[in-house]
Amino acid sequence: MAISLSPSLSPSKSPSISPSISPSFALKTFEYRIFDSNTYVTTWTDEVLSEPYFRMTINGGAGEMVVRLSRTFDNFGEDNDVKLSNKVEVWCFDCEAPNGTLLYCGYISGYRPVLDGASEYVEVTLLPYIAEMSELMLREPSGDTLISFSSVDPSSVFKQIIDYYREDGGTINYTASSIDDTNTTITYNFNCYTVKEALDKAIELTPENWYWFVDANNILYLKLSNMTTATHNFYIGKHLSYMETWRRAEDLINRVYFVGGDIGGGELLYRMNDNDASIASYGIRAEKKVDQRVTSTTTADIMANRLINSRKDPEIRTTAIIVDNNGSNALLGYDIESIKPGDTMIIRNLQYGAKTITLWDIAQWDVDVWDQTLAYAAASIIQILTVEYSPNQVRIEASSRLPEIPKRMEDIYRNLEDTQVLNVGATPVVV
Repeated sequence: MAISLSPSLSPSKSPSISPSISPSFALKTFEYRIFDSNTYVTTWTDEVLSEPYFRMTINGGAGEMVVRLSRTFDNFGEDNDVKLSNKVEVWCFDCEAPNGTLLYCGYISGYRPVLDGASEYVEVTLLPYIAEMSELMLREPSGDTLISFSSVDPSSVFKQIIDYYREDGGTINYTASSIDDTNTTITYNFNCYTVKEALDKAIELTPENWYWFVDANNILYLKLSNMTTATHNFYIGKHLSYMETWRRAEDLINRVYFVGGDIGGGELLYRMNDNDASIASYGIRAEKKVDQRVTSTTTADIMANRLINSRKDPEIRTTAIIVDNNGSNALLGYDIESIKPGDTMIIRNLQYGAKTITLWDIAQWDVDVWDQTLAYAAASIIQILTVEYSPNQVRIEASSRLPEIPKRMEDIYRNLEDTQVLNVGATPVVV
């Protein structure tokens, strides 16, 4: 389907593209391929009234997408192509991918036919397969929900979680090269976790700067952030139509009090980790971390140090809109389909201002605060956390630090739930 592209990503979410770099788009098309299980059913093309729009996040994957089809209220293909659980692949064809690239893969989770005066259409809601992970409990093939890991690399935890999830019919998989070893060892017991909760906990057990992501091919990746070489180089005046950068220290942490489980005689594991350089610069910023499943000091220190090392310095966060390059001016724009959460980026052509790094200074690594303007910091390599996709542009959020998983309110709930099920048996009673 040939797309008529509007200049804005979403009416309420981002500014419109500057006319100076707003090319006329005419070269990008999309196909929606429908499958019942793995059996091909049909392809939606010209009847699609909407443009593909969805959001991708680090430590996760793609989100919901809504597709609007030009079909009548009483004859819209129900239980044929418009059928719950049918798989939908969204393919993009443009100058970089004339044979197509898989942009999105999900399943039909709902639909609603609409009669609005003389207008009739059906809206189909797609969910990514990562949504399955919140609906399946992590369990062994025997049915046990207690999964114990002792002195293993976190990469083995990720693989085992996916293996058990697939035993229950899960779709997402990994390859021989998609999950990297972290070269650390942890000890941890999972019990009464959904698959998604287990992955969120597993990433906490990795050292700092590790993340996971599920791509459009439903492959899970566990990777170390590459903060030395940028995946994407974005140039002002060529790729960016909008950018804002800010520095903040609201959630800075440089000391962690870790409360673990029973290490014998009713005594709980209780440790304190901190970063002296950050405390000297910003004062004490303490956080309490409670996980009573942890009885290993090595695991406790990995979890505490991951938190400190990722949040001991003020955060530099950038929001940017990158325009697509499938316009009449081939010199403008970027291959936006290549931008994924977890990638790193750098902004080129920034004017740093009068105050850069002084030559007449003495600095000690990991002790002294950077002597730089915010503009200079904005030109540093940072990691992409979210990508909001539309056909002619993406809105990205990038940061000098990875987000903590889970979020604060979710963490409180998870800690309470962990305490409630701490002594539950390994196997539920089947009734």
